[in-house]
Amino acid sequence: RVFPKNTLFFTIAANIGDVVIVPYSVACPDSLIAINTRTHIDKYWLIQALKYRKKEFELLATSNAQLNINLEKLNPYLLPVPSQEEQTAIANALTDVDSLIVSLETLIAKKSAIKTAAMQQLLTGKKRLPGFTKQSSELDNASETAQVAQRLGYKQSVLGEIPENWEVTPLEAMVGFNNGCAHENHIKEYGNYTVVNSKFVSTEGRIAKYSGQCLCPVYKNNILMVMSDVPNGKAIAKCFLVDEDDKYTLNQRICAIDPKEMDSKYLFLILSRNSFYLQFDDGAKQTNLRRQDVLDCPIPVPSIKEQIAISSALFDMKTELDALQQRLSKTKKIKQGMMQELLTGKTRLV
Repeated sequence: RVFPKNTLFFTIAANIGDVVIVPYSVACPDSLIAINTRTHIDKYWLIQALKYRKKEFELLATSNAQLNINLEKLNPYLLPVPSQEEQTAIANALTDVDSLIVSLETLIAKKSAIKTAAMQQLLTGKKRLPGFTKQSSELDNASETAQVAQRLGYKQSVLGEIPENWEVTPLEAMVGFNNGCAHENHIKEYGNYTVVNSKFVSTEGRIAKYSGQCLCPVYKNNILMVMSDVPNGKAIAKCFLVDEDDKYTLNQRICAIDPKEMDSKYLFLILSRNSFYLQFDDGAKQTNLRRQDVLDCPIPVPSIKEQIAISSALFDMKTELDALQQRLSKTKKIKQGMMQELLTGKTRLV
């Protein structure tokens, strides 16, 4: 059966209570029901009212292999219904916020894609920032075709084609290295330290406070790397840049890399989930990187000035994305607060 465009659908299996108004004709499986509204009900108010009560519908559902809810439970469900005029006012207010949320999500996706592309280009030297490329007047054989001229200023390396004024150097030549170690609980005379472990670094992007003996100290601008991970944990070679002056210590699954003559942010971007390290992750058993595995990684090395320019450009993009994510999170909280006020009648628009 094909339903007409602008039909309101409600999920009755698995993702109970998900709702959408589809702007085109569509057929659907039996995990959805179509809701037709009476003449005195604003469809766009109803979808907001249903969204607000999703958790209540989940509680009503029967749990078998997956959650299910049927019309016997849905038909008697009661909703507080304001006048049609107030329904429309509520729907318009909440729909406006939904539109803002969608526009922010779209912008974040676009800027994330731009940042990913910029990383791929800048960290390999395929694209150069202004001030770091040869001018056409400096190119040899400048009269050759544009395709040939485009490759001037590049050379072959173990990492593929790189700018001719870049070098490829093993990590060992440019950093200090410290292994993490197992910790025991000690009395508080040692102070409060921040233990970084593979769980916090890889999945939550945060760190946990720990009171104990600081056997493996870490300092600002160190790069921390996960060296041991469970199968398919997707944390091996995940990196964390220490950007504050707090006291840190590592557990035995983490190493600390101390850049000596490199920009720490540039090196962090190069190292994080570097494909060189992923060859040690077969996904079938506990994955471990050894000290020499980490230090043998070939690193593309531009001048320190270009390193700083590259990392600054990419971290500026990250800062912009973080600000947009915070704005999106705040907007979603505002929307939830509006729903609580408007859909319960605590705040009236009419």
